[in-house]
Amino acid sequence: MAKEKNALSAKSLSTLTLSEKEKKRDELVGELRRYRFTSVMGSVENKMQKRNLRKGIARLNTMIHEHKLGKRT
Repeated sequence: MAKEKNALSAKSLSTLTLSEKEKKRDELVGELRRYRFTSVMGSVENKMQKRNLRKGIARLNTMIHEHKLGKRT
């Protein structure tokens, strides 16, 4: 889990290009979708994973929006 959390940190995400950020966001959305499905089936090991995925998606959305506004390069 700690490895995944570090992968979604703002510092590591800020080094990605805009297209990489959009691709990473799409991957996280897909992963969240799969996580929701498995949670309905009742076989979830890490309950905090959903929260971390949502935070990572929100962080990427913010960075993408800032890039489009010209605040981030």
